[in-house]
Amino acid sequence: MVRFLHHLSFRMRKSINTRFTLIFFILFGGLFVAGGVLINRYLQKEMGDLLAKRMISLSQSISSELSGVYAEYLLESDPKSRFLQTVTAKLKEKKEIFSLTELTILTMDARVIVSTNPGKNSQEPYRSPGLRKVFPGGDMQRNKIFTTSLYNVHDAPCMSVFLPLNNQTGAARAVLVVEASADYFKILRQIQRSFYVAGVVLIILLLLSSYLITRYITHPIRSLEKTAAQIGAGGLGMRSSIDREDEIGNLARSLNRMSAQLQSDRTQLDAKIASLMILAGGVAHEIRNPLNGINLYIDLMERKTNDPKFTEILKKIKNEIKLIEFIIAQLLDYTRPVELKYEPVPIQYLFDRVRAYCAQAKINASIAPGLNIWVDSVKFIQVLTNVLQNAVDAAGDTGRVLFVAEKKRDEIVMEIHNTGEPINETDAEKFFVPFFTTKPRGTGLGLAICRKLVESHGGQIQLSRSNREGFATMVRIVLKGAAHG
Repeated sequence: MVRFLHHLSFRMRKSINTRFTLIFFILFGGLFVAGGVLINRYLQKEMGDLLAKRMISLSQSISSELSGVYAEYLLESDPKSRFLQTVTAKLKEKKEIFSLTELTILTMDARVIVSTNPGKNSQEPYRSPGLRKVFPGGDMQRNKIFTTSLYNVHDAPCMSVFLPLNNQTGAARAVLVVEASADYFKILRQIQRSFYVAGVVLIILLLLSSYLITRYITHPIRSLEKTAAQIGAGGLGMRSSIDREDEIGNLARSLNRMSAQLQSDRTQLDAKIASLMILAGGVAHEIRNPLNGINLYIDLMERKTNDPKFTEILKKIKNEIKLIEFIIAQLLDYTRPVELKYEPVPIQYLFDRVRAYCAQAKINASIAPGLNIWVDSVKFIQVLTNVLQNAVDAAGDTGRVLFVAEKKRDEIVMEIHNTGEPINETDAEKFFVPFFTTKPRGTGLGLAICRKLVESHGGQIQLSRSNREGFATMVRIVLKGAAHG
């Protein structure tokens, strides 16, 4: 039950359809139940009042024949006397004529004198399921009529009327009890059962209709949501198949126009980026050739000069040229199309290879045993080398770096944490933009190349604050479906 309620709560939070169906159920079901209860109470009261009036009138008619001299003789006669037998016969006659359940005459202290029920013996205390309170002898003394509420006798609704039998002076000497079966209350109960059955059927129909109505509304909304999610995931040009003339149709057409415009803009942007990459590659090649010539001339000048100061200046120039060549190499690497050669590689092997380049820092690792990935090992060593070296530089000589690799469902997750200065979350994405750097001698292409290589493997790379205690910054690499073995 708890799991069902939890599932229903989850569905209500996630599904408009479930929410609307439940609202319809509570609203119409509550109205139906409340209406049924009110109608039932009203009918019971009206029918009860009608039955009470009918029985009082009938009881008064019968009591008029037994009052006066009869009332005195009732108390004085022997139980087996002919007089009481005559009274009993008369009561049985009235019972048959008026279709009554039972007629009984009692003493003022509620003992049976005569009764049409053979199970009630003379002088025994009177008992009735309808008489739940003390016998209304006081009311009888004051010549008041008393009616019971409805009660069941053998699953049949009944009602009793108690009225005094007065002598010639008007004093109450005995009590006439008239019990009748309220047959039309059986009809009322049948009506109630039919009403409840019809109500259940109606509620089911309401639930079904509300489900179909809300589904008619929510199904296209879910389709639009799915299309929007595909567009957001990079599926530019995706179109919704909804073709309606209402507001949802207008929304679908607007989404299709937006998708087409995004695809067009992306195509133009890709063309511009491709042109820029070709241009950057060409410029890099053109710059590299003169640099080679400059390097040769500097080598000749070093051989011909004996001036130590001039030699030192030439070495500085060569170092700057090496930096330019490194930038050109990275730029060419960034603009060059990525060609991958996939193979199964243990993550432990990749980490051991990369760690050799960063031995000056305290690097710890937590790698799930036997974890292999399907990647281009050369390209991925390049990615991990760059990321780990950045972590080492950020941590400093006294800092720590932690490499974590684990499998989560169908994803391989790698995290590189360091104890350096925490980054500003708003600047995290800037580190993946080409030529953005915070290092005095950095090129700003390292993380941009890493993102390109990771995304070419179908993965994601992010920079953020560390979620581990004692660490400041984290680079997170996620490869979906890359697990091997």
